[in-house]
Amino acid sequence: TVAGASEGVPLFAEMTVRSMALRAPRDDGSPTLDPRLALNELIAASSEDERSLLLALLAAAGPAPIELLALALGRPYVVVDVSAAALVDRGLLRWTRTGGRACVAFYHDAVRTALEGGFGEEGLRPLHTRLAQAFLGPNGSKEQAVRHLLAAGQSSAAASLAIEAAHDALSAKAFGLAADLLAIALEHGEGERAPLLAQRASALDMSGRYAEAALAYGHAAEVAPPADTLKLWLAKAYSHLA
Repeated sequence: TVAGASEGVPLFAEMTVRSMALRAPRDDGSPTLDPRLALNELIAASSEDERSLLLALLAAAGPAPIELLALALGRPYVVVDVSAAALVDRGLLRWTRTGGRACVAFYHDAVRTALEGGFGEEGLRPLHTRLAQAFLGPNGSKEQAVRHLLAAGQSSAAASLAIEAAHDALSAKAFGLAADLLAIALEHGEGERAPLLAQRASALDMSGRYAEAALAYGHAAEVAPPADTLKLWLAKAYSHLA
């Protein structure tokens, strides 16, 4: 039965029934009750525009607004919107809201898993590049652009942008985010490390992550100019006491 084949997972039961409407029974006249095969068949039945949207959402790694996905795909908004509506009707995507914006997301992690099985990170790199460019547009996010540049293998560009994004985060008093972005810049960049290490230590301190701040101040003191060394060692001591 559908219920038995679906292992008690409502999504699998739904996908199996939806797939049964798309394909013929087996030669013996009975339907093939394999929920994972059913899910793959629903994905395979998608149009080219719909499959492109599914892959863009896979690369986005989270809910995304239609306008962002349209920019990443280089397709008109209306085409992507129609594709999203069709995939929602088919039970592969769902509408949600993130930050007050209407977004699409995978209906279930099983849909994401099915897509991941056919595409490695290498195959998604062009999409990550276009998503990074889209996130640098109006109402975008430098933080997200950094993460997509890394996924696209553009570590140097990601490091440079991470510094910009960290300074923006510091101005907004988002100290924890600034520290994380500076860590990316330090790991992937090739510039002078001493100022970035000191800035990251200070951001960790301001965010209340005192144990990490103490370690970071120590690393900064080891490479800082002599005039700054004492100040950094003292900051490390204060962080230990916090």
